[in-house]
Amino acid sequence: MIRNYLPPNPIAVSALQDFQIKIVFTDGKTKIFDIKPYLKGRAYYPLLENGIFNQVSILNGNVSWLNGKIDISPENLYFDSVEV
Repeated sequence: MIRNYLPPNPIAVSALQDFQIKIVFTDGKTKIFDIKPYLKGRAYYPLLENGIFNQVSILNGNVSWLNGKIDISPENLYFDSVEV
């Protein structure tokens, strides 16, 4: 799918159960994003370690863990999540 505009930026994030995160964006929408499909990639393995997933934050406009060593772009978060 071709996307014709940049998504709003995340302004708040929190970890939920079952490897999901809740994100609030600058357009006021709140969405749920499921991280589980990403956990198959080596780069995301550290999120499976005890407590790391819960340490989610926003860094430089990206949702990230471990001070930016692991992140997910705003585009993926916005377009591949479910609004609540």
